[in-house]
Amino acid sequence: ETAFQVRLNGEVRRLDAKRLTINANQSPVGTDYRPRPDDRITWSRSGGALHVQDLVGTLASANRMTVIVNGQARTLDYGGSRILVNGQPAQLGDVLPPAAEVLVEKHDGQVPVLSQALAGLPLAGPAAGASLKVTLDGEPAGFTTPLRDGARVNVSLT
Repeated sequence: ETAFQVRLNGEVRRLDAKRLTINANQSPVGTDYRPRPDDRITWSRSGGALHVQDLVGTLASANRMTVIVNGQARTLDYGGSRILVNGQPAQLGDVLPPAAEVLVEKHDGQVPVLSQALAGLPLAGPAAGASLKVTLDGEPAGFTTPLRDGARVNVSLT
C-alpha cells in the first residue's frame, strides 16, 4: 500500500492509494522494506493510478437542470469549475501526482435562459411569413427568460 499527501484548496489531504502491492520473494512487504541482494521483487497496481476525480469528487461538477422542450427532455449544464494541478489546468481524468497542489475554483454561473434550451431545435411549419410562438409553462416567454429545473417549453411556427 502507498499513501501520499496533496493539498486541495489549501487543505492537506492524505490519499491512501490501496492500489500498489509490493512482494519480496512472493510475500507482501511494506514500502519501508529494504531488499537483500537475492530478493525477487514484484509489484502490481490493482486499481490503476489515482485521478483528479478521486480527490475533488463533486466539487468540480457543473450545475445541471432538465427542461422539457416540445415534449423532449433536454439537459442543460451551467456553471462548473476550473481545476488547477500544480498551477496547470487539469481535467477530472488526469493522473494525480504525489504531493500535488490542487485548486478548484467554483463558478456558479447564471441560470440558463430559454434561448439555451432552443439551441439546435428542429422546427417544422409554414415557411415564408411564419412567426415563432414560444411558451414557458404555458405562458408567453422571450429568449432571455430564465429557466428552472423541470420547466416545460413549447415552440412552434405559426
